[in-house]
Amino acid sequence: MTPEDQKKQIAKQKREAKRHARMLSGLNDLETWMIDILRQGLAALESQPYSFWTSMASRMTDSQVKGADRIIKQMALIPASQPNWPAKMLEKMTQLYMLIKAFRRINDLPPELATDVKTFAGISIRKEDVLNGQKSSDNWLIIGVLESVEEDLKVRRTWLLGTSTGQMLQIRDYAHGAREFTESYTFGATLKGEIVFYPGSIPLRGIFSAPYDIIPFQTLPPGYRDFDQFLSKYSHSISQSPWMRTFPFFLDNVFPVINDDQFFLVDQENNIIPCLDHDLSSWKLLAFSGGHPCSVFGEWNGKALFPLSAHIDGRLVNLKI
Repeated sequence: MTPEDQKKQIAKQKREAKRHARMLSGLNDLETWMIDILRQGLAALESQPYSFWTSMASRMTDSQVKGADRIIKQMALIPASQPNWPAKMLEKMTQLYMLIKAFRRINDLPPELATDVKTFAGISIRKEDVLNGQKSSDNWLIIGVLESVEEDLKVRRTWLLGTSTGQMLQIRDYAHGAREFTESYTFGATLKGEIVFYPGSIPLRGIFSAPYDIIPFQTLPPGYRDFDQFLSKYSHSISQSPWMRTFPFFLDNVFPVINDDQFFLVDQENNIIPCLDHDLSSWKLLAFSGGHPCSVFGEWNGKALFPLSAHIDGRLVNLKI
């Protein structure tokens, strides 16, 4: 390493140490804030003004802990929102408390878990660091595309399924304000190329390491045979990375049912899992399948499935349009 490189390395370490101290100070304030909430009782939150939440969220932004900022803004919408709102509030507070405890021990954690903590807290990973990570070559089927807006930021999650490996992962893109996404991904297209995974405990996010080729659709790999197999995989993954927000599922031979306006998927063992229906995706699944078994892909939030697409009678159906 040249003297110039050494200077850059020292400067980088100083910047990281300064940010770590700022983040730790903010998380200490967050812990005190949550302890005060618990001392007063959750019922008192129903009378708190919106500024009670935005003030602490801003404190997290100033401390560069954007992950906590996002959760606090979600917490602001919980009080009195439904009969079991205290349980949902405690769930969010638990996520924050785990972050606080883990960040204090960041240097003692295994490297993959430490990366998960930093990512959840809001420390972004440089692209050059990603490109040095684990790689996988396959034909990648675009099996789900989701777009959302977070304040002034447009977010797109593109889910890919490796037709040979069965690996599921997402490519995440961002666009500020009125700008458009720089990449274009078409649902149902198959992309032949090499994916490099972001570092972390569970390889679920990646980018293409080089230009890819678009090829004709071939075959789908098998999905999870039943809910037990899927939930076993999810349980293992969440134990490795407890801040995981969504987990992909690809289930074979399941069929949709509706009961009292609640949708479910039923596997071949007659086990059931509830489905979300934010945008009529479950209704579309019921209509396309005719109530017959099919393969379904989507996201699992730990409590319910959100169907994004289905493989029915040899064709891939986008449930988001």
